[in-house]
Amino acid sequence: MELTTWQKWILLTPPVVVLGGTIVIATTLKFMSGDLDWLFPVGDRPIPAVNEVVMSPGMQIIVKMPTDEMTITAGKGRKRSYTWKGDTRSVEMTPRDKRWFGSFGLYFPGAGNHWFPHDGVTRCVAEEGQLNFSSVEKAKKWLSETPAFQPRVHRNDGLTVWLKKNQCLGVDVIQVYIKGKKPSSLPGSQGDKIRVVGGGPISDTTRAPEDAYFLETEAAIKETAEMSKRRQQRNKKP
Repeated sequence: MELTTWQKWILLTPPVVVLGGTIVIATTLKFMSGDLDWLFPVGDRPIPAVNEVVMSPGMQIIVKMPTDEMTITAGKGRKRSYTWKGDTRSVEMTPRDKRWFGSFGLYFPGAGNHWFPHDGVTRCVAEEGQLNFSSVEKAKKWLSETPAFQPRVHRNDGLTVWLKKNQCLGVDVIQVYIKGKKPSSLPGSQGDKIRVVGGGPISDTTRAPEDAYFLETEAAIKETAEMSKRRQQRNKKP
């Protein structure tokens, strides 16, 4: 006996409903967990050869934080992923087109709340690059700075990570060099807090100019002071 069209549709309805329900449930669970890369893929375009980066494809940097661990994973190109407390968020970094306070690497400016919330975090500001200093003392001066009251953590070989986590995740990955070469020892090293897994070796040398960070900082301070002076002079005019 041949089935009519409507009988065929009746027979097809249950599997279609089950399949549709499964898709809806799976999508909802992924959305609730914040895993949206499958829906909104994060780019991973190549890094220009001129940029001075730290991480190589597939490299992971695992950093111990006061309450948990942060794993920073490099994609094949500009993609960087951050995993903590059981979930991952990713960004595609932008190559710098000119040196910025000594660094000519990658950055992510973190405009707006671009992430689905995880652990209260909805956005990211990230920096990756190489800094070259003329002496260990100059490197120590930079390492001792505490942006946003958070200390930098470094190893003897100069690999340095800065993390700050509130609504915005701040992440800096910097390789420090002394006179163009990776150091073998740096005062205040906390190598037990930083682990590198996979990827290729971090470059032993850099093209970055010595002390460019301090030179650009001094220039910025001077420019700000001059702008303030000109503003005061304009305000004094009748």
